[in-house]
Amino acid sequence: MADDDRQGLKPRSRAALSWRGLVFVCFGPALALLTLAGAFSQVDRLLVDLNYSLWSRPAAGDLVLVEIDAKSIDLLGVWPWSRANHQALIMRLSQAGAAKIAFDIDFSARSDPGANEKLAQAIAQSRSPVVLASFAQWGGDRFLVNLPLLAFREHAELGSVNMIADEDSKLRHYRLIEDRVPDSPKSMAMALAGSAAGPNAFMIDYSIDPRSIPRLSYIDVMLGRFDPALVRGKKVLVGATALELGDRFAVPKYTMLAGVEVQALAYSSVVGGRMIVAAGLVWTLLGLGVLMIAGILLDVRGVRRPRLVAGLAALAVLGLGTGLQIAFAVSLSIAPLLAAIAGWSLLSLIQAARQHALAAILHRAVAARQKALMEGVFNDSSDGILIADDDGRVLAANAAASRMLETVKSVLVGRKVEAIFQGLGLARQAAAEITVETESGRALGLAVSVSHSQSGAGSGDDPSFWIVTFRDESAKRAMEAARDATLRELQAATAAKNEFLARISHELRTPLSAIIGFSTMIGDQSLGAVGNPKYVEYARDIHSGGKRLLELVNDIIDITRIEAEQYEVRPDVFEVRSLLGACCFAARDGQACGEKQLRFEVLPGAEAIQSDRQALAKVIAKLLSNAIKFTGPKGDIVLRAMPAAERCIVIEVADDGIGIAPAALKNATAAFSQVRGGLDRRHEGSGLGLYLANRLMLLLGGKLEIESTPGQGTTVRLSIAGALIETSQAA
Repeated sequence: MADDDRQGLKPRSRAALSWRGLVFVCFGPALALLTLAGAFSQVDRLLVDLNYSLWSRPAAGDLVLVEIDAKSIDLLGVWPWSRANHQALIMRLSQAGAAKIAFDIDFSARSDPGANEKLAQAIAQSRSPVVLASFAQWGGDRFLVNLPLLAFREHAELGSVNMIADEDSKLRHYRLIEDRVPDSPKSMAMALAGSAAGPNAFMIDYSIDPRSIPRLSYIDVMLGRFDPALVRGKKVLVGATALELGDRFAVPKYTMLAGVEVQALAYSSVVGGRMIVAAGLVWTLLGLGVLMIAGILLDVRGVRRPRLVAGLAALAVLGLGTGLQIAFAVSLSIAPLLAAIAGWSLLSLIQAARQHALAAILHRAVAARQKALMEGVFNDSSDGILIADDDGRVLAANAAASRMLETVKSVLVGRKVEAIFQGLGLARQAAAEITVETESGRALGLAVSVSHSQSGAGSGDDPSFWIVTFRDESAKRAMEAARDATLRELQAATAAKNEFLARISHELRTPLSAIIGFSTMIGDQSLGAVGNPKYVEYARDIHSGGKRLLELVNDIIDITRIEAEQYEVRPDVFEVRSLLGACCFAARDGQACGEKQLRFEVLPGAEAIQSDRQALAKVIAKLLSNAIKFTGPKGDIVLRAMPAAERCIVIEVADDGIGIAPAALKNATAAFSQVRGGLDRRHEGSGLGLYLANRLMLLLGGKLEIESTPGQGTTVRLSIAGALIETSQAA
């Protein structure tokens, strides 16, 4: 088994059954016999009661309790009352439209003839059917059934309220028809329900909350001080709940309930399909068989964590029993299954104890082997190791220490650690990097680590010692120095590149401005007709190309300044409508929009912000340029500003153009990235627009997000947190 393997023992054959398995095989039939003898009945009852506490459900919604409570007794006097009171109660409930009226009250004794006559007349004239209770009691040799007086039962239905408690005096079981009592009528729950599909004998579902049953006081109903709508179309059960009358019984979950409340829960179990029935011993015996087979298979194959397996199996069995009872109103006897799992776990504990005893015998041999192993690790380690006493004097040194320090072990043993490593303090117990000089005069860079340890169990009498571990870091330090030099050269080259780009960009702007200006004059023929129309067309092409080149130069200058951390952000307060209007005007003026619709809107709350207007205008200009470029001849472009949470402003540029493919979207803000790359692309551009816009948004403390669907359009969203200000402040 796996437990044997962990202790270093020779594992037994996987095909053989251990003594534990043989004992478990004999354990199964014994459990089956105990189950058939009912030895686990009490435990199963406790588990069923526990399941009631795990769930709560409401009672049937068509039942109302009329309580003979302390308030009613106080006003009507000592019990039993005159039956004229019951006559008044029936009349009130009948007039209110109750579907059925049931009494959990004994009407078998004779009383005042006048009151009896009134009650019999009320039962006969009631528009609501009346159910009267019958009681059965043991008369020594047979059951005696107490029925209501003949005058009462002539026009009433009978319902038995008898229940037989379990051995622990708790009421759990219920019968729709008490077939154990001759001539006994159907139960009160059956009489209230009218008919019921299901077993005759079942357990009441005590997960039904009796507090969810609507209740009225007897005296209030008798005097008409209640809302008739509360009982209209509903079944009414009348009975005693007052403590003075003593009609209380021990039940699961709620400890004690009045008899009429138990009858109400029985009725709710019947009409709600919650009649809990036992699954039958055959299922329990089948479960025992499955557990026996599983236990034998686990024993043959070996199990690594038997207690964990047993715990999981017990949880599974408990979950099965709980699930069946809560979800399907089925009670499965799982106590024998839990006993089987517990027995298997106990046998595993016994076997583990045997293994630990055998392991204790081999402990000294294992300890000796471990000592030899540690000595081998100490001597074969590539790191230098020194072991010193509390005074810092070296007790032992390994071969690597002698080799690195270019000396022999005998020279190191007995010396102070501080004498070998100048400036190293043992008390600090920390890592340090020091340089020592060997006997040959070579400077040796070492990474040294100091720790303190105590032998034995850690008591104050056990000796302690210092462990100094070190390794040669000379080659590593040389590599780090070379890396730092390379990094400095790279930074210098980057700075030179940025300086070159900045200078060359500035040098290009002057002739480009001249080219653009002169080409504009020629194209507009400001100084007179050119003569040949082709020259005008060429001049305008030169002007267009110069503007694109100047825009590229300006983008490169901005990117260079950003990468050199020389771009200065100048926040100011300005109106958003003015900014968006200027951006739309510049976009229409700078590009051929044709029949494309370009509009802007500012939603309430986004009228004014504080940010760098010039930088934000550049970002919006780049986005509008892309939107115009990639939108069809009759496309729609919307520039929109709106407020968001935490004084955040969101500016969107939305178009219905060609969109961006998902593969290209993730790199859309990278430098020189384009929707369609290559020389065959249909739209011109350097691929720096979105890259520059994203870098500028980061400088402004915001972010740029892109949502796009190919063929449907693109939305670019700019968000700047904390930028919104009140309109009064902007003014």
